[in-house]
Amino acid sequence: MRDRPSDVVFSDRVSESSKASDLAGLLLVGGSDAVLKRIVPSDRLGLRALLVVELRRRAFLLDIERLLERLFAVVAYRAVSWRGEPRLSRFLRDCTREAIESALEDSDSGPANGPSALVHQDVFTVLARPLGLAPQAMRVSCAAFNRRDPLERELFVRILLEGASPDAVATERALGVLEVLRSLRRTIDDLVEGVPAPTIPPMSFHS
Repeated sequence: MRDRPSDVVFSDRVSESSKASDLAGLLLVGGSDAVLKRIVPSDRLGLRALLVVELRRRAFLLDIERLLERLFAVVAYRAVSWRGEPRLSRFLRDCTREAIESALEDSDSGPANGPSALVHQDVFTVLARPLGLAPQAMRVSCAAFNRRDPLERELFVRILLEGASPDAVATERALGVLEVLRSLRRTIDDLVEGVPAPTIPPMSFHS
């Protein structure tokens, strides 16, 4: 738990709208535990939607459920020292980016099959299907994918996961279609190459 300093004087410039002021009120009273209890039920701050937008914008493959839990914790912790500035929308965006960066660091440092692995099973399934691989076999490649060049990640997500055509994506990004296809091929090859070979148990012979 993180307690709020007793001498905090809150700004009355929390937001321009009464709705935003009401939402900001969820963060302005009590310590981090109290804030957490207020913001988790019903996700009144809309943190899931913020995550979806940011993950889509940056083309990362992360577990939205675990990431949302992390974001709740970040917001509750940061709220203790927040006094209405920066404005609520900026504060929540900053917390969202902090949660994502923290998750990426954990994904890089944690064991591929341990509890810190951050890609959701649904993402494994969607990603593995067009590659002809088992969903769980993709886990080891996801951290590497998130370290790839942002444009390569975006092209991969737009075409392979969202179903956009290479021609449409090439037009969107002012790229040649062959350039888009080569990037997609490189990403797929690297993902498949990063998947460990299945472990074959030793044969036993019975007399």
